[in-house]
Amino acid sequence: MKLCTTLSEETVFTGISAPDKQALLREMVRRLAAVHSCADPEGLVEIILEREQEISTGIGGGVAIPHANQAPVTETLLAAATLATPLEFNAIDGKPVKLVFLVLTGSGKAGLHLKILARISRMSHKEQLLQDLINADSATEFLRHLADFESKFTDISA
Repeated sequence: MKLCTTLSEETVFTGISAPDKQALLREMVRRLAAVHSCADPEGLVEIILEREQEISTGIGGGVAIPHANQAPVTETLLAAATLATPLEFNAIDGKPVKLVFLVLTGSGKAGLHLKILARISRMSHKEQLLQDLINADSATEFLRHLADFESKFTDISA
């Protein structure tokens, strides 16, 4: 599995606006749940917000990876958003976030979950890629940049 094939034009949100981190996460989950017909989107939001209270998922460089392992989902769900206005995310470098990847995996997928987080983390150190993703005008353009980057790596598998 590659991130660019797990994401779709329906789960990449460019130029999204939200007043704060909580509203952003609610909106991302709402949109992701609509695409994947999740039964309890509010429950997913609560799981993500609880995780976020433990420690921020703002990894620095303007990137955040809110995530939940053992979420009540039957498949790995992934969404990405670029923000119209950067948001405070309590990131480790103290800088606001411009790019968010939301990762939800179900029970028994801890290995895959960690591999996805590692792939996104590795991407966050590629300045040109980050700028290309953040500046993408559409989901299509975002996915194209991501696919170009991932073409250099092997698939992630559980």
